[in-house]
Amino acid sequence: MNEHEERLMFQYGITAETKAVFRYDGYRYERLADAVNYARTQQAPSQMDDTPHHTNDPHGHDSESVTAPDARPSTEFDLGSS
Repeated sequence: MNEHEERLMFQYGITAETKAVFRYDGYRYERLADAVNYARTQQAPSQMDDTPHHTNDPHGHDSESVTAPDARPSTEFDLGSS
């Protein structure tokens, strides 16, 4: 944001927020839960061998164009459990 934009924001009482973006395996997620759920599905079966497993996006999207919540189905979970 440049100085002019900051002055405009101050003048009109506009605020800005930083938005977290989580990344895993080339995909972007707006929610940590979505990224962790997808990572778990990819890592669980592959823990048995050393071969990296990469899958195509089931929606046919380029990996850099996918953002949550549409990236993967979401299931709520407790971040404290492993």
